[in-house]
Amino acid sequence: MNKRVCGNVSVKLNWKGEIAAIQPRTRVWRYLMDNRTHYHLGYNLFIAGDSNEGKKQFSVAISEKQQLKGLFRIGDVLEGTAWTKQYEER
Repeated sequence: MNKRVCGNVSVKLNWKGEIAAIQPRTRVWRYLMDNRTHYHLGYNLFIAGDSNEGKKQFSVAISEKQQLKGLFRIGDVLEGTAWTKQYEER
């Protein structure tokens, strides 16, 4: 069983759960006056389930390609592995 370590260390966790919500991830960038542009980074899947850290709610970030391949929807049950955030404050 992996435990989260203090500091800037990322840990790989096993997880399983049901999708409670899906949210697109974008980055909006402004240049000078009002020159806006944005980039689609992928999606956040909000999961109600359990991981190596115990039962709870958590989110998993996926790419646009993964969403197009899996066509994930609310209510789907998934399992996989994911890396924890390297920097907690982000």
